[in-house]
Amino acid sequence: MTTLKQLLSGSSPTNVLTTALNSLADGSGAESSSIDLGTPTPFALVIDAVVAGASASAVDLCELWLLWSIDNTNFSTFTTGGPNAQLVGTIDCDGTTAARKVFQVPISARYAKIRLQNESADALASSGNVVGYITVSVDAT
Repeated sequence: MTTLKQLLSGSSPTNVLTTALNSLADGSGAESSSIDLGTPTPFALVIDAVVAGASASAVDLCELWLLWSIDNTNFSTFTTGGPNAQLVGTIDCDGTTAARKVFQVPISARYAKIRLQNESADALASSGNVVGYITVSVDAT
């Protein structure tokens, strides 16, 4: 009988957005470099995002996007959308309190970029903001 085991790429996330998020202005975004998910391609990404506003008046949200590519060259853009731009979810920014949210997303292609778009009506905090990921695959033995 075959046993399926879920395998994680590590015990802690690989951080892809850190200093680029610090003091990120309202209406602005930060995008990771291309992530090569390898072959065989895992079946899911677990994305861990921690963001904090710089002001108690920032009580709106940040959007988390995945931009997919099959060739590591042609990515959909956040501004123009397209079939390979996926809104993963939103993170409520509660003033200066850091908000953490974890998403699990099925993988659509071998290559991805992670984008955080600040729509919180204020800049993010000057430190402590981070987005990372872990891949999830299956071992059949």
